[in-house]
Amino acid sequence: MPMRILAMDGGPSVVTWCRCLQTLEKERPGFLSKIDMVSGVSAGSLASIYLADKITPLAPGEPAQEAADGFVSYMHELLEYYAPEGLQNYATALKGDEAMVQNEPLIEFLKKHITPFSSTPLHHPDRDSACKVTILAGRKDEPWGPELNRNWGPNPEPINDLINMAIRSSAYPMWLPAREGRVDGAVYCNSPASTVVTTLVEEHGRDILDDIVILSLGGDAGTSNLSNLVVPGDPLPPKPPLPDIKLPPGFKPPFPIPESLEEAGEMLTQFQQDLKNALEGEWKWDFSNPPQPGNQNWGWKHWLAYPGNLCFFVQVYINNIGLGSTMQARQLLGEDKVCRLAPVGLMSMGEAILGICFTQLDLLIKLSDFAAALWADPVTSDLFNFQPSIQSTLDWLDTHWMND
Repeated sequence: MPMRILAMDGGPSVVTWCRCLQTLEKERPGFLSKIDMVSGVSAGSLASIYLADKITPLAPGEPAQEAADGFVSYMHELLEYYAPEGLQNYATALKGDEAMVQNEPLIEFLKKHITPFSSTPLHHPDRDSACKVTILAGRKDEPWGPELNRNWGPNPEPINDLINMAIRSSAYPMWLPAREGRVDGAVYCNSPASTVVTTLVEEHGRDILDDIVILSLGGDAGTSNLSNLVVPGDPLPPKPPLPDIKLPPGFKPPFPIPESLEEAGEMLTQFQQDLKNALEGEWKWDFSNPPQPGNQNWGWKHWLAYPGNLCFFVQVYINNIGLGSTMQARQLLGEDKVCRLAPVGLMSMGEAILGICFTQLDLLIKLSDFAAALWADPVTSDLFNFQPSIQSTLDWLDTHWMND
């Protein structure tokens, strides 16, 4: 019997891949309820406790579309608890005495959506136990190093403590307060796939490697031709204009999106302009003589503030961690035992983080939905060369996940 693991990266990519999971459950009913373990970091940890809570009462293979639909709504609403509420939050952050956003509203939100705050959900009789949960966090003081929390194995954490661990795992320094000496798990590794594998080997021995399959979720630039166009691997020169591409006749997205690539491009341009305005004119840096590709002698302007690719360093960081963790998991399990699903469309992860910071949530969600819709339709999935495409992902599920 395979051990099916859903490994979820931190960061705003969750707004895209929550839609991908919704599509996969629709195309392969029972896909979600077959999950044996969820693992997450940062926002992925908050996603993991929701899915575990909703999956545990279901029989393996039982359709879970209600859980998939609820997951999308949960993640969209969750964004509001990461975003500043107004000028007071910005003033607090600039003053530097406190984090920009506080934990208490997030805790109250979780109390409304996660069953274990009131009672531990009973697992379905066809399950050996509740859905296994593994959460990664970092420590900011002694004993230094990452912390791994789980509801399985020796000394399992009570489910309520795991929820507290998810809050710790999402406490990104300066954005949210450190909690009980722990901070966002991204300071260790923003992608949990390889850590989960090594933890299972430590617990059960190397024989378990034959049973593990992983669907790893994140946001990797370069996963589509569309991403390569608008999220270039080099922020210089500025992004080229979007091509005049018409969506094929019969394209029916599974949820509302911009009506055309031109409209989506206009939305992205407006989004970038809003960010420039929010910086109150401090965008007037001189890029007239940028360094050329090669050995790039860049300063913070190019890594963080170049208008052609805002916060480029963040995308480099996220890409290398996510793909690096996937590479390690594949080295341990075999190339075909790990599927990395991390579609990026019209917005880089750095720009998405800025979207949360400057409360452009509706735009962030709409552009994320657009990327997920292009991935979910077989025609546009191939047209924009998404890797993996929707069909490749479904084929992988049929071979490694849906089989008993």
